[in-house]
Amino acid sequence: MPAIDGIGDVVSRIGDLQTVIAAAVEEQTATAGEMGRNVAEVAGSSSEIAMNINGVASAAGVTASVVAPSRGSADDLARTSEELRALVAGFQV
Repeated sequence: MPAIDGIGDVVSRIGDLQTVIAAAVEEQTATAGEMGRNVAEVAGSSSEIAMNINGVASAAGVTASVVAPSRGSADDLARTSEELRALVAGFQV
């Protein structure tokens, strides 16, 4: 019955290969799941970064709106200082 023994060997090898294939599919499924979790984590981090950038942009806008009047006041003080210098120079003569 060598032919039947040969068929039994082939069936046994097919069973072994199916086990190897099943393990590889299981490993790939686990890897795909991990990749999905990592992508979701990166997406969450990207959203958080975007929110932080929006916060910084908003703070910069507030700072700019506060600085603008101060800049105008500094310009006014510089003009007044020049006028006072000119007046003092007139008295020194």
